[in-house]
Amino acid sequence: MDELSIEQSERILAEQRVAHLGLVDDGEPYVTPLSYVVLDGDVYYRTGPGRRHDALASDPRVCVEVTRNDDAGWVSVIFWGEARVVGGPGRPGPGGEAGGAKGTAAPRRGRGP
Repeated sequence: MDELSIEQSERILAEQRVAHLGLVDDGEPYVTPLSYVVLDGDVYYRTGPGRRHDALASDPRVCVEVTRNDDAGWVSVIFWGEARVVGGPGRPGPGGEAGGAKGTAAPRRGRGP
């Protein structure tokens, strides 16, 4: 695997719309897809009541993965950080009630099966 540059990673994040959010739920790993936007280098997503919301409330550590898959193979951007509430009822953030994750980029390039 080759490491991507920050510019390559940012381009992939800007091009794609679906991420996979890895988090810890009651001591167990939990991964869920979500749509997102990138604003000023931060990733924002909306969430509401449910398992993802509850897990983030008890442990904000996350791993976010975004994949671009095309005829040349696949490329994956992965980063870690902590999610935090940046909006909510009466406190709108980007796009309404939202969470955000900002962390250390550790992008990787791979090839599809």
